[in-house]
Amino acid sequence: MLDHVIDDNYLAGIQLAYSAKGKTTLYNAGVGKRGQTKKINANTVFRAGSLGKAVFAYAIMRLYDKGLIHIDTPLLAYIGTYNRFDSTDKQYGKITARMVLSHRSGLAEFSEFGSAKVKLLFEPGGLFRLLGRGDLVPAKSY
Repeated sequence: MLDHVIDDNYLAGIQLAYSAKGKTTLYNAGVGKRGQTKKINANTVFRAGSLGKAVFAYAIMRLYDKGLIHIDTPLLAYIGTYNRFDSTDKQYGKITARMVLSHRSGLAEFSEFGSAKVKLLFEPGGLFRLLGRGDLVPAKSY
């Protein structure tokens, strides 16, 4: 069954923990990263990836509810600058909360660059990046 989840969602692997009546059962399928052969097990460490998106979404919606932010206003309008963005590239100034939350910001994954500047893979708002595959598709077709 987990193999179908992997295939349907373009994942390399998955781990599921099920807890009931004080007992936890782990289910593992696939590999930790595409191109690897080592199978996932109970000790596999996963990147947090988009888990931060849930925290970001919660914070944005709380600020929106209080009238402090609009999800279609560029984020740099609120914070001014961000040292991981190239200050000479005006494309970063187009990025909105809506774009970040819908994978249309153009931002590459931060983990790919360590502490270096974060690159744009495409113009903010123009495309949608299918996570897990990395495919770029026009935002209007999504």
